[in-house]
Amino acid sequence: MDPEFLVKSDPREALGLVDAASGPAARLAGAMYRESAFADRYATAGGRRQLLALNAARFGDRELSARITSVPVEGVPDAWWAVEWATSSTIHPGFRHARPGHTDTVGAVVTAVVQGRPVAVSTGRDKTVRAWDLATGRTVGEPFANGGLATAVIEGRSVAVTGSRDGMVRMRDLATGRTVGEFLTGRTESVRVVATEVVDGRPVAIAEHDDKTVRVWDLTTGRTVGEPPTVHTSGVWAVATAVVEGRPVAVAADGDETVQVWDLATGRPVYDPLTGHTGAVRVVATAVVDGRPVAVTGGLDLTVRVWDLATGRPIGKPLTGHTCPVWAVATGTVDGRPVAVTGSSDETVRVWDLATGRPAGPELVFPAEVGAVAVTADGRLVVGFGWEVAVLARCPSVPWTPFTDGSREREVRPSRSAGGDDWESSLAQAFGVLLDRPLPEFDSAAQYAAYYSGNWLYETGTDRDPLWLEPAVLTGRETVTDDNLLLLDEEGYPDLRFDASRSLFEIHTDAAEFPAAFKEGLAAVRVGGSEHYPQVTGADLARLTADHGVDLTAPDLSGKTWRLTDARIASDGTLLDALRAATGMGEGPDNLVPCEETDATTEAAVAAVEHAGLRAHLRAFCDPLSDDLAFRRNMSGEKDGPVVATWEGAVDQYEITVKRIAT
Repeated sequence: MDPEFLVKSDPREALGLVDAASGPAARLAGAMYRESAFADRYATAGGRRQLLALNAARFGDRELSARITSVPVEGVPDAWWAVEWATSSTIHPGFRHARPGHTDTVGAVVTAVVQGRPVAVSTGRDKTVRAWDLATGRTVGEPFANGGLATAVIEGRSVAVTGSRDGMVRMRDLATGRTVGEFLTGRTESVRVVATEVVDGRPVAIAEHDDKTVRVWDLTTGRTVGEPPTVHTSGVWAVATAVVEGRPVAVAADGDETVQVWDLATGRPVYDPLTGHTGAVRVVATAVVDGRPVAVTGGLDLTVRVWDLATGRPIGKPLTGHTCPVWAVATGTVDGRPVAVTGSSDETVRVWDLATGRPAGPELVFPAEVGAVAVTADGRLVVGFGWEVAVLARCPSVPWTPFTDGSREREVRPSRSAGGDDWESSLAQAFGVLLDRPLPEFDSAAQYAAYYSGNWLYETGTDRDPLWLEPAVLTGRETVTDDNLLLLDEEGYPDLRFDASRSLFEIHTDAAEFPAAFKEGLAAVRVGGSEHYPQVTGADLARLTADHGVDLTAPDLSGKTWRLTDARIASDGTLLDALRAATGMGEGPDNLVPCEETDATTEAAVAAVEHAGLRAHLRAFCDPLSDDLAFRRNMSGEKDGPVVATWEGAVDQYEITVKRIAT
């Protein structure tokens, strides 16, 4: 298929054509297009270009990926980065080019050299470490279990240094995956290796123990280095090393809002903790800029900060642009310039020029949260997103020029009058403040809905509860309430009521011998998912199961033939009612639940809400850093993108999303 057509065509038109494609190449292109066709960023040609190029690489077609990357898009900068290869853990294994990898979220990537070959080394929640040849994307050696991840060179051999639950630190040969050394830390609790360094000519590992202490271990002797262990009251999330005035130091993200710097040889603090972040610090990296050592940190306050390690003082203003917490940072050199690379749960990667403190190129978008980044010695990017790993290289035809992405801090400004005591006018004014955009600016002719989704559906078993498949429920004649699906775990909020007929269900068509006509019907009404896991509405599922005599609750069918993926909260289809339902406002002002906890951030976010009751209620729904219900606006970054707002509950256990839907 023509790459320019795929990038520039309306997704609805393109989907119709790719679904009708025939021939191996066309079917592969169609599967590639559908893989992210319902992601928010598909709404713009620039977003489609990035995601399509990534998907082409995930399906093994590097040539198509390069052709897509080179498609010019009016009003959008040329692509700074091209995808060289990517894993395909979540793509159906039936595609012959599939490159399987991790079986859960990737949490860290580093680079190394193995037998003269540059490699990327990744680890994730599947508790395995995998090494990848940077040139080919093929695996190197065998995967092995992990407890943290760092690399070192021991007696000329590149090794991964990992901890374990039994208190052992192990060294694994990256070429083979075999254990080449281990030692007992003298403690029985879990140990996690977070960094390695060379101190006085000897390789050492920095490890965190379950008692929240950090120890430095000599990898040659298995003995501790320096004074007794440093105690970190909040635990240690990440450690990076640097050399300051000739002495090796460790820079630790301390689990709270501070950064600790201590001498690796003595274990003593170099100076007082670095302060400035307003949320917990989660990641840290170090670099040398203009001859001075610096640290780069990020975390839950959505900012990235740069510190002079010689003085302990911040350099410049915080780097802003991410709209969700920063979970990954790395430093390196690209095109001869020092850069920091950051990844976030807003599903983007940003590259920053450390010499100027400005963005280096537009943000890079991905179809899942970014949990790991690294920069190779030759300036390529390694990105861990969702279960996948991808490698990107700079496009040589695009010059390195200053770039402005238009990011700005949120302004709180007065809104127009809410119309006295009129409840709907008050709601509209309040939500306009929350969204930083008056509701009349949204498409009033469109349909909007609020969906409840995420891991919590699986954890509670709600996603396979047969109640959702009862005829009266699935056809929409009755709504559903579920004690497991809460808005907030506090008294006063009304029960969420769900419309199963307009909720989304995923069917595993290969899990049972379904009638061919039933599977064809699913393919015809599919709104998401993939060929073997089509996602359909409850109303369509009710019709198809009735037409073809399929009982998904029958005992002879696998319990994994279906699951609820997105439960739609009952509302009337307007944006106002979808927002009302998503924020638990009930039917009127008597149902409001005032939030008594407040701080400067939440007060500023709702200060312009004119109705006092709504202002107090929305305090619980406006904080982007809340552990209970973190708020974020339109993730696509596009003014008219389909997602209006999202709330992440219980630290990413569930999501409530208000979005514009196709009718």
